[in-house]
Amino acid sequence: MATYRETAYGIQAIVYLGKDGHGKPVRPSKTFKSKKEAELWVSEQLILRSKGISVTDSRMLLRDFMHKWYEDIGSKKSINTSYNTKSRMNHHIIPELGHVPLYKLTPSVVQDFYNKLTEKGLKPSTKKKIMETLSNALRYAIKLQLISYLPTDIEKESVKKNKISYWTFEELTAFLEYTKNNWLYIPVYIMSMTGMRPAELMGLQWKKIDLDNRLIEINAQVINDKESKELVLTDILKTELSERVITIPQALTNALIDHKLRTSFNKRNDFVITKRSGSMSSPDTFRTMFNKYLNKLRKEQKVNLIKDGYPSDEIEDLLIKEMPPYNLRHTHATILLNNGENIKVISERLGHKSVKTTMDTYASVMPKTRTKTADLLDNLFMRKDDDEKHKQ
Repeated sequence: MATYRETAYGIQAIVYLGKDGHGKPVRPSKTFKSKKEAELWVSEQLILRSKGISVTDSRMLLRDFMHKWYEDIGSKKSINTSYNTKSRMNHHIIPELGHVPLYKLTPSVVQDFYNKLTEKGLKPSTKKKIMETLSNALRYAIKLQLISYLPTDIEKESVKKNKISYWTFEELTAFLEYTKNNWLYIPVYIMSMTGMRPAELMGLQWKKIDLDNRLIEINAQVINDKESKELVLTDILKTELSERVITIPQALTNALIDHKLRTSFNKRNDFVITKRSGSMSSPDTFRTMFNKYLNKLRKEQKVNLIKDGYPSDEIEDLLIKEMPPYNLRHTHATILLNNGENIKVISERLGHKSVKTTMDTYASVMPKTRTKTADLLDNLFMRKDDDEKHKQ
């Protein structure tokens, strides 16, 4: 039920929405320039009420709700994910939108916010992360029946996905051969055979490896805490499915047995990968060592190619590709894909949150596997045709 009355400032609409938890009538009111606008507002309030959304609660400012969401949900993620989320809230979302009540957060308001991010010169990928944080919080508001829809469905700049870089099997074996007698060999070998993330590899402990049954349990990682600036072992992983058990080949099992025997005299802890001193190592140490030896190998390859008389414009294509150590994970996945492994199995090994994530990540590799599928069908049916001809 609603009533309207003319005032010196326009048409005032008063709508009755029942009683609150204390038995008091809830009668929000608002003044508009025209009766049509007033009637539209009344309709919106009645719709919100019919969906169980409290008008009083939906007047909560976004800044207050963001803090509630972070406490309830955002802070429960991995250490650095939580840190990044809080940073986006405090540096972008709250300064621009914190004063806006939830019920006034419309696509138009959010679009203006996004446009301001663009004006600040932020990269599309950065804007995407900020919008994901805002959307995740507002999905929680929908669950709590504070708003009825997600207002972040706006026009956004598309994010150009960088083509993933990875090594061929030949490049991988060349690097393993080059590093066979130093510290780097085992971490590179484990990553390339398991698809583990560098942080997961640094958190791997011997008690999580079943050498008899060739299984590795992944349920911890070592990270550089951005807030405390300390190296931390944590059991909170990137996604829920990051916690997994994967099988390992016999070759890796043998290498791990040898590694365990060689390093047993210098163990201060149970970590598989440690510093030379035996203490916990970090993804940064691994990355530094990996880059150092990759650059050394490329320089040596270049010198040899020049000696062999290769044209200068062909040399770069003949060198082992530059890539970060994280991409050993991509190398593992693409080797499996190109050899016909099931995409779901690969997704589970990588600990992706869904098969879709795996397919999106390796879309550029999929055409090769589709060609192999076509060749497989060709072989099957051509063999069938040949068999029938022989019968005749």
